[in-house]
Amino acid sequence: MTSGSATKTYDGTALTNAEVNITSGSLVDDADVTYAATGTITDVGSTDNTVDVKYASEQMKANYDVTVQTGTLTVTPQTINPGEDPDNPDPAYNGVKVDTPSDAEYDGTAHQWVPAVTDKDGNALVEGTDYEVSYSTDDFTNVTGMITVTITGKGNYTGEVTRTYQITP
Repeated sequence: MTSGSATKTYDGTALTNAEVNITSGSLVDDADVTYAATGTITDVGSTDNTVDVKYASEQMKANYDVTVQTGTLTVTPQTINPGEDPDNPDPAYNGVKVDTPSDAEYDGTAHQWVPAVTDKDGNALVEGTDYEVSYSTDDFTNVTGMITVTITGKGNYTGEVTRTYQITP
């Protein structure tokens, strides 16, 4: 018996593949043997697509010589960057949105923009778990020119998005 393999881009739902093929031989008519692929994976990574074989009795089990070859289930990271052409996004892009900052006028207070990053359903992604943020400066109070903010996917996400803003006189 061989279980199926499958690959998909992370979308928060479980990946399964119920396919089980008997590659040589067969079960005798009306044999009380059941089998099912039971592997599942949701987050980025790979796992075996295990097969559960159940026999009606120990005698039934003794009648068969079963070798199980497991397939592999793989979830790859989803990119946070749709790519250069929004009408033809990267195949690993599934609708993650990063908002855009506005320029701030100098007023003597800090204006460190913090991005809002959401999935296609509008659910907030978590900084430190799903993405990291870095800034081109640590001065968010004074007029220093463009501030570049880089948002980098992490964990179940990959890719990079940059946004810019400035503190104006």
